[in-house]
Amino acid sequence: MATEFRSGDHIQAKWGGKWWPGVVAPQPGVNGGKIRINFSDDSWEDFKPALIKISGKRDSSSSNNNNTGRSKKARGLSAYETARLQRIAENKQTIAALSLNPNRLVHRPTQSTRARPPPKKIPRKRTSRTPMVGVRVSKRLRGVGPTGAKKQTHASLEARIKQQKIEVEKREESTFKDIYNRWKKEVASSSSSSSSSSTSTTTTSGSPPQLFLVPTGVPGVNDHTLDERVCDNHYLWGFCAGLYSRIFEHVKPGDIFIFTSAGTGKFNRVGIVTSKSVVSPKEADKYWSRMEYQMGGPRRTNIGFPLLVLFEKCPISVDWSKEEVMSLCGYHDRLMSSRRIVEDKNKGGKSLLVKRCLQACCDSGKKQ
Repeated sequence: MATEFRSGDHIQAKWGGKWWPGVVAPQPGVNGGKIRINFSDDSWEDFKPALIKISGKRDSSSSNNNNTGRSKKARGLSAYETARLQRIAENKQTIAALSLNPNRLVHRPTQSTRARPPPKKIPRKRTSRTPMVGVRVSKRLRGVGPTGAKKQTHASLEARIKQQKIEVEKREESTFKDIYNRWKKEVASSSSSSSSSSTSTTTTSGSPPQLFLVPTGVPGVNDHTLDERVCDNHYLWGFCAGLYSRIFEHVKPGDIFIFTSAGTGKFNRVGIVTSKSVVSPKEADKYWSRMEYQMGGPRRTNIGFPLLVLFEKCPISVDWSKEEVMSLCGYHDRLMSSRRIVEDKNKGGKSLLVKRCLQACCDSGKKQ
């Protein structure tokens, strides 16, 4: 039993059929009752008590006595150590067969002996943190540019704003002159064929009247000119200068305007054109307020509505579905701007709509 052996006892342990001398370790009881034995070659092993026997007197020290003259323990290698040595030998043979240098297979990061210079500090220019007031202007105008101009004062800023207004008025005047000259040429070329005061429901050439779908915006804002006489005892509607080529130059006496107000989902007015005219922007501002718009750039204010379309009679009130009217004209989208109906895309829908407009105007005239 394990209790029969004490630390320092000289014993003999049976290994491989032979008895080998050794000394009991300071802590003999390990691994479930086995005894740890120290041998003269500084090795140790755990043995069962049945494989150990006392060979001499007990020694107070736990160290092994090497003066006994006994031979050292000739222990064999374990299976793991044998396999490890075999793998090492095979790896050496593979390296030799590939003519590789074993030292080159080990990655050793190179370290530069030269000290790295400290990073350079780039001085940054100090910027002004004072907030900008008023109109946004460039650095050159504020006096912080490379030219070294003086800082802009409040008086100079007001002068610049005033100059900008003058430039806008000049551009408006130039645009109006171009449109007015174009309008005069058109009147001169058509004066021999028709009169500007004709009230017939068909054009002088005998062709059917054209249809124009016109949005008037929010009700009660700028559509008052369709309810009261404002220009030479006429009702009227106006277009901006940008619609001259697309809408205004095609309008002739006898054409039909169908108006729709925003948010109603209805076409609510029908008017027959009597004549048209071009006035100055200042004259047009008497009838409508300026409108802001934004098309691919900053918000701008248009030059008013100097292109006037006159109606001798007040446009009559109707209650037609916007979806139905647009479908008769061959469209199924939203009406964002004025539109001239040229072709009959819906198999007679345009002709049917013209007849409906003329019949509505006729019935209204009979009631009056």
